[in-house]
Amino acid sequence: MYKKPHKQKKPYKYMSPRERRHHQNKRSNNSIKASNISRNPKRHKRIKLKRLILISTIMLLILIIFFVIAYAISIISKFQHEGIDTNDIGIDEELFSKDELGITNIALLGVDDNGTSDAIIIASIDTNSKKIKMISILRDSLVKVEPKNKKSYYTKINEAYGNGGVETTLRAINSNFNLNVKDYISIKFDGLARIIDKIDGIDVNITAEESKHINGLIASTQGHESCPQIEGYGDVRLNGIQAIEYARIRKKLNQNGQRDDYGRTDRQRLVLETILKKVKQTPYNEIPDLIDTFLPYMKTSLSLNKILSLSKILKSDELSISQTRVPMVEYTINEGYNHTVNGTSKSTVYYNLKYAGKLINAFIYDDISPEDYMTEHPPVLTGGPLDNR
Repeated sequence: MYKKPHKQKKPYKYMSPRERRHHQNKRSNNSIKASNISRNPKRHKRIKLKRLILISTIMLLILIIFFVIAYAISIISKFQHEGIDTNDIGIDEELFSKDELGITNIALLGVDDNGTSDAIIIASIDTNSKKIKMISILRDSLVKVEPKNKKSYYTKINEAYGNGGVETTLRAINSNFNLNVKDYISIKFDGLARIIDKIDGIDVNITAEESKHINGLIASTQGHESCPQIEGYGDVRLNGIQAIEYARIRKKLNQNGQRDDYGRTDRQRLVLETILKKVKQTPYNEIPDLIDTFLPYMKTSLSLNKILSLSKILKSDELSISQTRVPMVEYTINEGYNHTVNGTSKSTVYYNLKYAGKLINAFIYDDISPEDYMTEHPPVLTGGPLDNR
């Protein structure tokens, strides 16, 4: 391979006058630069400092980008997204027009170890008016359940999850109450306990009976024995396990004088509302760690971008939170109706589902409180458990 010979420097005495002038100017410029630097050491230090700052800034940016990417990968790996077919979950076509109002309805499902959704709450988020509305559906509500490719039947609504998963649950909610609920978030109760611990507990006012009952549940539940007992009653700070046991109380009166599933759903909404208010007060720099704790215990149809977008409402000073449940006591027909499913008699709560659906839609879309709706439209009772057909 041909290699170009190294060009040797021409001796000064053989240079032409023009080459000598160029050579002298070059040496002169180099000597001037060197002399300027030697005569002005402060300028030399400034140059070195600027270079150091530039290099440090570039390195810092590289580190930030690295940590952002690592955090994003960590979040995505824990995020359990499960899409659903929104065309097959019992939504009436007329209700799709409601999507233009900027309201997102999400079914919040608290799932226990037996595969039933013992907590069913519709969270309606209006990002335009900065309002969150929560509606509990009693778990013992007698409804028509329609598992995909299977024969429909009547049973308690909390069993829809175990008999057909999320889509069957959403189909039961939408078709029985004529609602537009396209998304869901399911979370295990143990995961909710960890979130409550992460925000340093929640403050709740409890009765002496509730305090005693919670302590009994903690002592008798496997894995909860190490949880401290509640001291006293009234305004108390509940940790994660204590709060979950509080939300599960069914046979004791709550502060509103309600017992059974009515009192339990009141407690569940109170716990959720208190969590939201606590998260609202959480500094921005602590939110990522909170999300990181929450994700492993959650499944959802919402995209991560949608969750982040909806969560911005929690930082609004205009945010308002209101709540209700169905059925209201005023339009329950029979609280202990025994309905036979596959040869097994089950105690259920029966009420006019169509009336309940109208009340819910008025609450969500027209901002009419359940009390005002019942005043203007007195509760409609029906003659028997299956009249909603």
